[in-house]
Amino acid sequence: MRIKRNSSNYLMEHSLEAKRLSRKANPDDFIDRYIGRLIAERSGMRKNGRLEILDVGCGSGSVVSKLAKRYPRCSIYGVDLNAARFHDLQKNCCPVNLTFVEADARQLHFEDNKFDVVFSRFLLEYMSDPSLVISEMIRVARRGGFILLQDLDGQLLRNYPIDICLRKKINRVVNYLKQSGFDPYVGRKLFFLAKKNGLRKTKVFIEPYHLIAGKITNENYLLWDMKLEIAKPHIAQALGSKNAAILFKKEYLRYLSNEHTLTYSDLITVVGKKGL
Repeated sequence: MRIKRNSSNYLMEHSLEAKRLSRKANPDDFIDRYIGRLIAERSGMRKNGRLEILDVGCGSGSVVSKLAKRYPRCSIYGVDLNAARFHDLQKNCCPVNLTFVEADARQLHFEDNKFDVVFSRFLLEYMSDPSLVISEMIRVARRGGFILLQDLDGQLLRNYPIDICLRKKINRVVNYLKQSGFDPYVGRKLFFLAKKNGLRKTKVFIEPYHLIAGKITNENYLLWDMKLEIAKPHIAQALGSKNAAILFKKEYLRYLSNEHTLTYSDLITVVGKKGL
């Protein structure tokens, strides 16, 4: 079966995206709060054998490289569509128990029932067919293994007070991106998609993610500046010109710099088990 790329995936393949994701990622926090607990529970269930862990959409590899160092007795795999993202890590300082694979998340190059823990972060929002990705994640998981899905809900869309002119532009941009697969509301759909694909003992966790109350910090300003720069060609298509995209970027960053504004989105995490 031939898989076609989502045009929205090109947002993820911009030369700045790996740099932005590396700066934004907090691997230790994610491992401590989620993956480490799943590894510990799965280790207790299996007793014997080397655990195998898979990150689908691993990006620059910041999470899997940290996992490999912290769990040297586990075999860690990272999959991404764009090998250029993890090339430097793979070439220079890749732990011996870490393997990178260039592959489409909708057609993983692994046999059935291989992995003890399979997880995905900030990938499904860019996929026009997230259910297919989830079904692949479940296929390659061992029976009784864990699947973790984590993504955003309401990105770009939750701001107050409302700037009517800016809101109209945001809606045009988001509606344009939706045509190529981007889903700003994928977070709220994860539970349904997990249940639809047969995950059992499913748990849901919700927390704020983009929480900017008042003037944005310098570090977050830089991250948003990079994010909007990456999306600028798409913004230009949505708004009609390159100049319109440049102006939108300035207006949005100015809004985030206003000490009276609130901008937020939710981070939704779904964890379940593959049936026996």
